[in-house]
Amino acid sequence: MKIYRLDSSEDSMALASKGNTIVTEQVRMAKGKPLNERWAPQEVYTYKKGKKRDFPHLRSGFPIFIPKVIEVVHDLIDKKVELLPLLHEELELYLGNVTEIVDCLDVEKSNPRYYEFSFRNERIAGNETIFKIPERIHADVFVTDAFRDRVLQAKLKGFEFTEVWDTGTTDDMRQEQQQKYEDLLASIDRNKGQEFAWNDMYAMVEAGKAMASGKWKLQADANGEIWLGQLADDLAYHWMIPAFYPLPLYDMKWHEAERSAM
Repeated sequence: MKIYRLDSSEDSMALASKGNTIVTEQVRMAKGKPLNERWAPQEVYTYKKGKKRDFPHLRSGFPIFIPKVIEVVHDLIDKKVELLPLLHEELELYLGNVTEIVDCLDVEKSNPRYYEFSFRNERIAGNETIFKIPERIHADVFVTDAFRDRVLQAKLKGFEFTEVWDTGTTDDMRQEQQQKYEDLLASIDRNKGQEFAWNDMYAMVEAGKAMASGKWKLQADANGEIWLGQLADDLAYHWMIPAFYPLPLYDMKWHEAERSAM
């Protein structure tokens, strides 16, 4: 069974809170507990229309569901996701409060701050479809093959699945892939040119350059929105629009790199 980090794709519709309210705050404070009647529908508006509208983006870790998607995955999220209605001038939207919490993170082998996850197979029952982990309860939603396959079969658009774990992979296989990963990082380091501090680097990204430092890469999309990419074990960059940048990134030296597909 494979486990994926769930997010909206870069060309999905983007939502924002209306007024001074923070729509996700009440869910964040609930820490995976159902809100039930304590929830009062919050207002959101379309910040960016995007090309894909099946899985709008509000904030990482807080999935947004539309009726079309709920119909497809209803049996997979039943009793695992509380659907909280939102107010939008055009659309019927629900904020997903993921209440399925699985304590399966191998803390010693993981670095969640950098989206590096290692799970303890013995703590994974095998029937999971969508869940959160205690250490990242405010930041990440994970799904398994069952959820991903259902979405792909229904040809729903706007979902981003980043593989983070495979329960069928042996330690030897992981070590071999890790060596390939380290070799690629070493190659990137050998071929870097002039290096820049954060402020200069960020200005270059805003001007259309792609900039890299180790496993990290920053580049803007066609709309000028800046994405953070992390080179993963599968030797591909996985992209996201972060709510904030990890503090160590500000102290790193950056160099120009080739733009990557996102």
